[in-house]
Amino acid sequence: MTHAPRVIDLCERLQISRRTLQNSFHAAAETTPLNYLRSVPLNGVRRTLMTTRAAQLSIDAAEQWGFQHLSHFAAEYYELFAELPSQTARAAIAGVAGPEQAPPSITRQHR
Repeated sequence: MTHAPRVIDLCERLQISRRTLQNSFHAAAETTPLNYLRSVPLNGVRRTLMTTRAAQLSIDAAEQWGFQHLSHFAAEYYELFAELPSQTARAAIAGVAGPEQAPPSITRQHR
């Protein structure tokens, strides 16, 4: 996975102020740019776990998406999806979860 952009990178690329970016994200997605940027890789891991029928370990999926601190990853994943990554993987293997099931909103606030 490539390096995720930072909020300042978005501001520079779009040639807007941080405040304008903040207001735009709030109006369009009801979240902050930082929360959105954090949710992208978490949603990627979730999609990987939900669509992989093989017993792919949560750790492998997290590493694929650039997470280095697995305890932080697991805590953030739980905060966003209200379940552990291993629970998502087990449900997918059992056939309970799948790509047709919409994940929870990406706008849940981080600590």
